[in-house]
Amino acid sequence: MPVITLKVDRFNRLAGTSLDPEELADKLFWLGLDIEEVGPDYVRVEYTPNRPDLGSPAGVARAFKGLYGLEVGCPEYRVEPARHEVVVDPRVGGVRPYIVAAVVRGVEMDEDTLVEIINLQEDLHHGIGRDRRLVSIGIHNYRVVEFPVRYTVVGGDFRFLPLDGEREMSIEEILREHETGVKYAHLVRGFREYPLLMDSGGHVLSFPPIINAEYTRVTPETTDLFIDITGLDIERCMQALNILVTTLAEYGGSVEAVRMRYPDREVVAPRLEPEVYRWPLGEFVDYVGRVIGLELKAEEVVEALRRCRMDAEVEGGEIVIKVPPYRIDIMHQVDFAEEVAVGMGFWRLTPDMPKTYSVGRPLGRSRRISAVVELMIGLGYTEVMNYILTNPEEQFVKMGMDVGRMVEVEAPKTMTHRALRVWLLPQLLANLAASQREAYPQRIFEVGEVFPDGSIEERIHLAAATAHSRAGYSEIRGVLDYVCSQLGLGSVEVHPAEHPSFIRGRVGKVSIDGRDAGLIGEVSPEVLSNFGLTMPVAAFEIDITEYVKGGAKG
Repeated sequence: MPVITLKVDRFNRLAGTSLDPEELADKLFWLGLDIEEVGPDYVRVEYTPNRPDLGSPAGVARAFKGLYGLEVGCPEYRVEPARHEVVVDPRVGGVRPYIVAAVVRGVEMDEDTLVEIINLQEDLHHGIGRDRRLVSIGIHNYRVVEFPVRYTVVGGDFRFLPLDGEREMSIEEILREHETGVKYAHLVRGFREYPLLMDSGGHVLSFPPIINAEYTRVTPETTDLFIDITGLDIERCMQALNILVTTLAEYGGSVEAVRMRYPDREVVAPRLEPEVYRWPLGEFVDYVGRVIGLELKAEEVVEALRRCRMDAEVEGGEIVIKVPPYRIDIMHQVDFAEEVAVGMGFWRLTPDMPKTYSVGRPLGRSRRISAVVELMIGLGYTEVMNYILTNPEEQFVKMGMDVGRMVEVEAPKTMTHRALRVWLLPQLLANLAASQREAYPQRIFEVGEVFPDGSIEERIHLAAATAHSRAGYSEIRGVLDYVCSQLGLGSVEVHPAEHPSFIRGRVGKVSIDGRDAGLIGEVSPEVLSNFGLTMPVAAFEIDITEYVKGGAKG
């Protein structure tokens, strides 16, 4: 969980308070922050990853002022019209397709502010950005940038001076020798061309998602900033940009839009208008009251939401709520119920003992899944748990397949989580890709729900993958046979088959007691390359729904 340090004197200036460390810690607790340490002049707090807007002292002060009535309602952020543009080369579509950007002028910068901005940047990298894979952020000295900026691709022999570098280095040298380049090289492994941000004067701004150039270094004297955010998911890029620029606005900055000129469209960012939600007033108040266990009046609900830095008002029998652009965690009506509880003060809520008494026990389904998990762990495999929501690109395109039917989310918050998965193996390959800095061999598995062929019927699959220099069919077949034998699934047969995700001649269709159950084989080099993997991988995936339901032998 991310942790930030709040210098008490600095926080008092940001929040307009005069608290000592103990008083501050007591009040921060009710904001939903865990107190890690209280020092003589600082408080260290842990915040949950779903609230990246609390990743800086300015963000915490903004929320603090609302809860304690110092400044309530939705903050207003003015965005000046775009004067600059970023021209997007169509070739970046195959490497890192999306970029958004903004200019922020007049930031009240000093050493503390710079450190806080950099720490927020890194927390966004790890959270929203999934360690820079989905989103990476560049912060530059606006004053040295010559517009328009070009987002393009270059070869591995292209040279520039990286941040903190002592000499110009080629892209390939950075990935082999520079500390940051080595750490994140897996994100661009297998690329023939690499993404680069360059201004119209030929100066390099950054090599995303790896490192900025020394040319645009930001110092405590830098007050005007140019921000670029590149990634694989434009919605996540927008979210990260909104959080960063609204935080910089809290430090006195003035936000200016930038126009991104893609080959087929234009995008202007950032978009800082609040998101508007409407519900019938009585229905909403009753729902919130049931969730938090209080009988509430509409006025109390409105006031509580305003203390959580939202705008709320009653209009013609409806409650209208405006959510600030940095609150990316708000997705459902229950989230507003939680906000009301926070805004009213959790200290006002009295816990009750349950009115009914019962003794629980694990479901048969849970016991049987646990048996599978324990068996796989005993074989030296590590369990992973991935999201059920995924996307067609990962499930089909990266696996070398034509896009098939999926159950899709009607209004997804992010393009990477917009459909129910149809099988587990693609996510296991993504897990292996994210773990390439760890020692080999790597052996992982997952037992989880899938929805094959766009069906709404839930099936339970077991998938396992082994990755190392000698990974092959014989090893993974031995695991499959042992698992099926120990669980009493039935007689296992593997019939020759063809599948675009596996090497021809090294893939088979698994049948158990004559019933089609799954696939086994060695993953094809093309698919490994799509995930940025360099080690061979052998894997299987089988349907164990009947066993989990209690219908199989054993």
